[in-house]
Amino acid sequence: MKAVRKVALAVALASGASAATADPLTQLFFSQAAGWHAPEIAFNNPLGDINFVGPVGGDAPADTYTTVEWKGSAAPISEISITSYTSDTAAQMFTAGGAADADGEWNAGDIWSISSLLQTNRLISGGTFPNPLWTIDTLANLRIFDDAVGGNEVFADLDSATEISLWETPNQASCNNSPSPLYDAGLVPATTPSGTDACDDVYNVPLEDFAPVNFVVDDYIYTLNFAILGGVARDNNGAIIGPTLTCSIANPIPDPLCAGAGVTPNDGSFSVYTPEYSPGTTELFIGAYWTVVPVPAPAALGLLGIGLVSFGLANRRRRA
Repeated sequence: MKAVRKVALAVALASGASAATADPLTQLFFSQAAGWHAPEIAFNNPLGDINFVGPVGGDAPADTYTTVEWKGSAAPISEISITSYTSDTAAQMFTAGGAADADGEWNAGDIWSISSLLQTNRLISGGTFPNPLWTIDTLANLRIFDDAVGGNEVFADLDSATEISLWETPNQASCNNSPSPLYDAGLVPATTPSGTDACDDVYNVPLEDFAPVNFVVDDYIYTLNFAILGGVARDNNGAIIGPTLTCSIANPIPDPLCAGAGVTPNDGSFSVYTPEYSPGTTELFIGAYWTVVPVPAPAALGLLGIGLVSFGLANRRRRA
C-alpha cells in the first residue's frame, strides 16, 4: 500500500508558509533498522527451500530477520544478510560528486549508506527454476535527528517496504539464452557483465520503492532520496574481483562499468549483477542523501499543492 504524505506536508506548509526566517540545518543524523519481512515472500522453486534466521528486534519493524537462506533440491545454501547503520557507523560515505566524504558530517548532498546487503552465493541444484526465483520485502524504520543519533527526532519513515527479486540464471558463459528478461540478448556480450565465466545472477528493485520522502523543519522542506550503490565482489578465495555492478538511471553516482559491460540501465528499476562463484560474496549498499529548500511564500502554495498530489502518490511503500 502506498503512503500518501501530501496531507501532512501540506498542513505544515499552510500553517507556517512564509519566506524562511531561520537558517536551514547544515547537518542531519540518522538511525536505520531494517530486515527481511518473512511473511512477504514468493518462492518459485518447488524442489527447494527458503528460510529466515536471526530476528532483528530492537527498533526494526516486527517479523523482520537479518538473513534469508535458500537452496535447491539439496545443499549448499545461498544467503543474504542485512546490516543497518546510523550516521555514526555508516560503512560508505560519498559527497554529491562521488568522492569519499571524510568530514564526518552528513551534509546536504552527501550520499551515506543506511543499510548494506551481503550475498553468499552457491550453485543451486535441482535444474532450471522459474524466475524470479524469489521476491521478498524488506521492512525498515528510518529516523532522522537534527542534533545527534537518538537525539531530537525531526522525522520518522516507518515500516517502509522495499521489494527485492532474485533472478537465478544458468551457470554458463553466455547470458543470451538466459530465461531472465533482465538480460537483453542484443546488449549482453558473450562474457558476463561482471566478467566471470558464468552468467551473473540479477537482483531487481523497483524504483517506486525508492521514491523520495519529505518533512518540514523551521520553514524549510527537506527531501530524502534513496539509491543502491555497489560494493565489492569476492571470489571463492576471498580475493576482490571488482565492484558490484549496479545499473539504474536513478543512481546518484552512475557506474561507468554498466556501459562498459554492454548493460543499459533499466528506467524502472535498479538491476544488480552478481558474479557466479561458489562460494563467493557480493555486497551492495542502500544509500540516502538529502536536499533542502525554503517553504514557498503563500502565493505559491496553490501551485505547490497541485504538485504534491502527484508527488505524494509516488512515495515509498508501506506494509499493508
